[in-house]
Amino acid sequence: MISHIINDLKRINVHHKNSTINKQIQNLIFEIIKNNSDNSAKRALHIMIQLYKKNIWNDSKTVNIVALGCLNPYYKVKLIACHFLIETTEVLDDLSSDEDEITDPSQLRDKIVSFMLE
Repeated sequence: MISHIINDLKRINVHHKNSTINKQIQNLIFEIIKNNSDNSAKRALHIMIQLYKKNIWNDSKTVNIVALGCLNPYYKVKLIACHFLIETTEVLDDLSSDEDEITDPSQLRDKIVSFMLE
């Protein structure tokens, strides 16, 4: 089911980002992570993380919703959210510590994507 949701959102955003649908779904996932049970929140968090990693939703709102998972009362939800944030921070630290200077923003984006796919 999760893979179908991710694929549907990927298909919706292929040619251009559909901001109204994305915003509605992000708000729904936000409410699920904030108010629902352990399993529902874990699944919603997993969807958000996969969409971020696949570069479908790579905005600050997505990261903030995942960060909200760190405040969830369920341990496994906290663990998933914290792991994502640490992993993402490590990627950014590794990119900033590289000796080669990146002047073109598209090169930086390509480097982040290739690092995430390793």
